[in-house]
Amino acid sequence: MTPHQLARYERIQACIEPGYYLVRESDKKRFFISTYVDSYAFENLAEDVLSDEVGYEYWIDYSYGKDVKGNPAWDNLDHQDKFLV
Repeated sequence: MTPHQLARYERIQACIEPGYYLVRESDKKRFFISTYVDSYAFENLAEDVLSDEVGYEYWIDYSYGKDVKGNPAWDNLDHQDKFLV
């Protein structure tokens, strides 16, 4: 993994990489979908992280990265309609 890829991976794990995240309703855990609207990436991710065991309820949030204090900055709106085809 290159230093750039490693840095991006770390930003995604910290939920500060700008982009869309699937938020699983059962445990509020966030999973990075993509930087831009990508229905294919969403479908692949949903198959991996949603199941009978953890549930199928979710919503899609958008991260702007960090705010001025260094905290994750979220849109806190549901963006599901952007991913429906």
